Formats: sequence, C-alpha cells, structure tokens
Amino acid sequence: MHAAGIVHLDLKLSNVMVGEDDKLKICDFGLAESSGKIVTIKTGTQDYMAPEVHRHLFTGVKPDIWSLGILLYALHFG
Repeated sequence: MHAAGIVHLDLKLSNVMVGEDDKLKICDFGLAESSGKIVTIKTGTQDYMAPEVHRHLFTGVKPDIWSLGILLYALHFG
C-alpha cells in the first residue's frame, strides 16, 4: 500500500481482517489518498488519527504509522 504511494488514513481494528490464508488484510480504503498530497480529513476515527491529521499538516505515510501504533496498543491492552 505505502510502496504504491497510498495512505489509508483510517487504519483501525475494524479495518483489519484475517484472510483465508491467515494473513492480515487491510480493508475500507474510503479515505485513502496519495501519499504525496496534503489533504483535509473531515471524517474518520478520531481516536486513531495522528495529531498532524487533526491539524491538516501532513504528507507521507506517518499518519498510518501512528494509527498502527494505536491499533497494536489496543490489541495488547484491549
């Protein structure tokens, strides 16, 4: 996804599934954007959003990395 220049922007527990091959699959790319753009996000899951997304000051994959950290924290501490 990131190698293809795509940022998900709404990575959360309900958007990650386990496929038939037992590999994790990311779904729901409704907010996805090109990683080189500066975009304004008005929807999404606030608890998983990086601070720079709230301030509309990002480019690149950093928002997804932040969301992955929150997702892993939620999986561990539930």
